[in-house]
Amino acid sequence: MENVILTRQQLFDLVWSQSFLTISKRYVISDAGLYKICVKLDVPVPRGGHWTKRLADRPPLGKLPPSLSSEQAVTLVIRTKSPEGVSGTMQLNNLREMMERDPKLNLLVPHQLKAPHKLIEEAMRLLTEKPVSDGQLKGVVMSDGNTLDVCVSPTNLFRALLFMDTMIKALQARGHNVVIKKKHTYALLDGHEIKISFREKFKEMIVPETTWTNTECHANGIVFFRIEHFGRREWRDGEQTIEEQLSAILAQMEIDSKLFDTREAAEKALNEKNESKFRIQQEESIRRVRELAKVNALMQDAARWRQANEIREYVKAKEQKAVAMGGVSEELQTSLDWARAKADWLDPLIEKEDELLKEVDRETVAFKR
Repeated sequence: MENVILTRQQLFDLVWSQSFLTISKRYVISDAGLYKICVKLDVPVPRGGHWTKRLADRPPLGKLPPSLSSEQAVTLVIRTKSPEGVSGTMQLNNLREMMERDPKLNLLVPHQLKAPHKLIEEAMRLLTEKPVSDGQLKGVVMSDGNTLDVCVSPTNLFRALLFMDTMIKALQARGHNVVIKKKHTYALLDGHEIKISFREKFKEMIVPETTWTNTECHANGIVFFRIEHFGRREWRDGEQTIEEQLSAILAQMEIDSKLFDTREAAEKALNEKNESKFRIQQEESIRRVRELAKVNALMQDAARWRQANEIREYVKAKEQKAVAMGGVSEELQTSLDWARAKADWLDPLIEKEDELLKEVDRETVAFKR
C-alpha cells in the first residue's frame, strides 16, 4: 500500500474540503480514527451537520491555529484495494454521503416542530396526556402500541418527537413510509417492514425494603434509536449526536431493505436444503428399519425351520425305536402322524393349515392378540 505524509496544514485543508466519509474511502482509516488524529494534532474539524448545511463549496473556516503538540504531520495509507469485509461499510458511506448531498432531502433536525406529520401530532397528544410511569420502569412516558414506539423521560419527549418527525419526512422523501401495525412502529421500504423505536436507556437501582430487596429501573437520560431487521442495530449520542447520525440510519435501513430479498432467498434455499437432507435421512432411516425387520423375519423363519426339522428328526427317531422294539402300534402311529402335521404347520416353507391352530402365531406359538 502507498503511504502519504500530510502536514497539519494539509490535514486541515483536507478535513475542511471533504467529509470524513469521503476521506475514509480514499485512506485506510475510519471516521473515529481520523477524528482522533485531528484532536492529537490540534486540527479543528467541522461540527456535526456541517456537510448537510453547506451544500455549495466548502472552504476552510478560519485559519489553522498553532499547535502545542510535538507532532506536526501524519502518515495516512492510501486505499488501493478494498480490504475484505469493508464493502458493506463502503456501500453505507456512499449512500450516506449521497443523501447528505441531496438538496431535496432535509436531514437537519429542527429545534421546533413545523407542520408535524400526523403520526407526530397523534404521538404528542397521547404521550403528553399520559402520566409518567410509576411501575418497574420509573419516570418515563411510553407508547401503548397505538402510537409511535417511544419510551423516554418527559425531558426527552420533545427531542424524540423532533427526531421522529424528521425521520418520517426523510423516509417519505425517499419514497418510503412509516406505519403503526400490531402495536409496533414499522418503516416500510420497498414493501419490507423494519421495526423502529426511539428509547431511553435505564439504570437499575436497588430499593431496600423491610423484609426483601426490590429493584427499579430509572431513565438515565441516554437516548437511542433502534431498528430491528435481521438482528438489531442501535444509534446513540457519541462523537456525533443521534440527530447527526440520521443519514447513517436512513442509509442502513435502505441497505437492509435491499438485502431482504437476498437473505430471504438464501434462507429459503437453506430451508429447502435442510428439508431435503431431513427427508433423505428419514427415507434412509425407514429403509434401515425395514431391512432390520426383514433380517429378524429371516432369523425367525430359519428358527422355525430348524424347530420343524428337529420335530421331524425326533418323530423319525421315535418311530425307528418302536420298529426295533417290535413294531409301531396304531396309537403310536396316530401320535407320529399328528407330530409330523404340526411340523408342517410350523415349517415356514410349508405352513400347512391347521383348523385348531388358526388363531395361533407360528413365530411365538401363542394365541394372537
